[in-house]
Amino acid sequence: MATLLKSQNTKLIGGLVAALGGATALYTFSPQRSYSMWSSLVPPCFAVGVYNLDAGVGVYAPDAESYKTFALLFDKIIEEYHGFGPHQKQPPVDLGEGKTHEFPPLDPKGKYIKSTRIRCGRSLAGYPFNPCLTQDNYLEMESKLKKAFDSFTDKELKGKYYPLDGMTKQTQDKLIADHFLFKEGDRHLQAANACNFWPKGRGIYHNNDKTFLIWVNEEDHMRIISMQEGSDVGQVLERLIKGIRVS
Repeated sequence: MATLLKSQNTKLIGGLVAALGGATALYTFSPQRSYSMWSSLVPPCFAVGVYNLDAGVGVYAPDAESYKTFALLFDKIIEEYHGFGPHQKQPPVDLGEGKTHEFPPLDPKGKYIKSTRIRCGRSLAGYPFNPCLTQDNYLEMESKLKKAFDSFTDKELKGKYYPLDGMTKQTQDKLIADHFLFKEGDRHLQAANACNFWPKGRGIYHNNDKTFLIWVNEEDHMRIISMQEGSDVGQVLERLIKGIRVS
């Protein structure tokens, strides 16, 4: 069971949140502190776990500021899920440059592994996350990303962007069937208000070989994906690193 007190002027925000596989916790926030937040922050923050008790975590951060504003909540979740405490320092970024040779094909004879995929999520600075994005936000971000995609010159990354808005059903069904494109209707995203204005500002970029893809505004601002047939993890990782560096 989960309960959420909702009011613009409430002196106490209390939530019994269904999170982390059914564990529950009570979080109380001081009314003395001045918050600068999106007016609709609280409902989408907790709604996923409220309406989907089988959710793995059940909480969405509507914007980057939430990690500080609601640190009592998010610090606990991050520590439980990742084993990373609030007083620990984020380690330097290590994507694996120069180390991809350490990951040879896992199934050289191709008996067991059909394909290999590695992906990561990235967010654009200056924008909230999906639960609080406006239609103008979606369209503006899509426009910026299209310009970035057009600037790709590397043959392994160069390709085309396909917006969902205006995409034919035949093309969409084919991309979904080939496991390249996401689809609408995820109940967790819907509960978090992350499907607003669909399909505005959503789309997919992929290179000519369909081994490098970027989902735009599905759950993350960008979901960067490297994939190919076979089990060559090193080659897949090398392409992903290259794509992250230019995205």
